[in-house]
Amino acid sequence: MLAILLAGFAPLHAASLDPEVEAKILLTALRLETKLSAGRSDLIVGVLYKPGKAASDACSVDIVNAMNTHAGNTKPSIRAARVPFDGATELERAVAEQGLFALYVCTGLSTTDFRAVSAVAAQSGAMSIGARKGIVLSGMTMGVLIESGRPKILLNETAADREGVQFSSRFYGLATKVKGK
Repeated sequence: MLAILLAGFAPLHAASLDPEVEAKILLTALRLETKLSAGRSDLIVGVLYKPGKAASDACSVDIVNAMNTHAGNTKPSIRAARVPFDGATELERAVAEQGLFALYVCTGLSTTDFRAVSAVAAQSGAMSIGARKGIVLSGMTMGVLIESGRPKILLNETAADREGVQFSSRFYGLATKVKGK
């Protein structure tokens, strides 16, 4: 299914991936994670945005709406929720209280924020996802982006190891491995 999603799109000319396309690919990829999701029936993706930054806010609204629209009724069920990023302590609290399985980092957060998200993900057993290549390279496990006009999944193996993320072999065959922090 993931290979079909990645290959089935005509070349895209936008600089960033349409949230609807990104959501479909992310949802399929998240269902291929085998370790962190084990034993969970409901997977919640916390979509992190920076309060007061319009682009960050818009990114979070778009991806949450798209993910929740395309989540379907499969097992495990996946849903997305907006989470304002106000620092590591607040994020730790949100992960614990909401049972977040993954942390999707929107644009608008700083490099310092990326490090905090990565640390919280590793400490709490959540997977980190970046909205852009630079965010993935800064320490997030994965991201879906547009490259050469086509959707592409990036896998930061360093971050995946740190967070304890394991995907099925089908995922590893489709992802492009990158060396990040």
